[in-house]
Amino acid sequence: MQTKIIISPPHSDGRQRSAIVRGISTHAPRLRRLILGLGLLTPSAFATTPDHQFEFDDSMLVGSAKTQKSLTRFNQANTVEPGAYQVDVFINDHFLARESVVFAAGEDGEVSACLAPDMLLTAGILSDAIKMSAGDAASCVNVDKQVEGASSQFDFARLRLDLRVPQALMKREVRGAVSVGQLSAGETVAFTSYDTNYYRTKASGYTTESTYLGLNSGVNLGLWQFRQQSSYTRYASDNSPDNSQWRSIRTFVQRPIPAIGSQLTLGDSFTSGSLFSSLGFRGVQLETDDRMVPESQRGYAPTIRGSLRPPPK
Repeated sequence: MQTKIIISPPHSDGRQRSAIVRGISTHAPRLRRLILGLGLLTPSAFATTPDHQFEFDDSMLVGSAKTQKSLTRFNQANTVEPGAYQVDVFINDHFLARESVVFAAGEDGEVSACLAPDMLLTAGILSDAIKMSAGDAASCVNVDKQVEGASSQFDFARLRLDLRVPQALMKREVRGAVSVGQLSAGETVAFTSYDTNYYRTKASGYTTESTYLGLNSGVNLGLWQFRQQSSYTRYASDNSPDNSQWRSIRTFVQRPIPAIGSQLTLGDSFTSGSLFSSLGFRGVQLETDDRMVPESQRGYAPTIRGSLRPPPK
């Protein structure tokens, strides 16, 4: 018996037509399964659209040709419209800041992040690594094009902008260090806090009164901080005159000096007491402030030096 096999070509849209088998005898089940298996192995059976690509039909929209052409950027996932977005900026997987970043379209129509040079310098990128030409805007840096070897990736769903910069283009800083430019002097403010109590006792026909008031006041003006501590006491009874006293406990002015990681104090102060008992004095004191030192340098640990052979991820 003669057997005739016809397998139709695939559709243009990628769907595989069912194989048409004619003339196969019902007594040849193995041959029939073999032919169907060969039909499933054709390339069109595996033709699928990648998950990160889409296609919009411009003919279904009413508008100018420019509007329809602008839809082509949405054929890929994670595409963003030009504009300003409040995003979390990460550099080499380390959180930098939450900033308002402008996304602008280039000449090729690709939308990319437009970052301020000051923010990149604060992040630790060397100034020589940022290529700025005369025609570039002073307030806009495209990391992918103007920093050699660097790249950026924006996750619109999480509003997260990741910057990848080679370590050779980054400043060498100890772990946990905060640049001076990121420090804030705080607000100009005046404050006072108090602690007071009053006692009145009466026994055997005699009345006794005692009053205490403690004040802790201060004024912050930029980096300068004025502090004053004082107290007021009063004691009175039926058989003794009133006895009141106002006493200034401590008055001083202090100012942090971030450049050397120290604190300057002028006026009444006390020694640290790390070696000997703490002593009060009036004068000038300059001491190291551990709050300005990175955590990696606060303890006693050896310094380990080395080199990394594989490139950083």
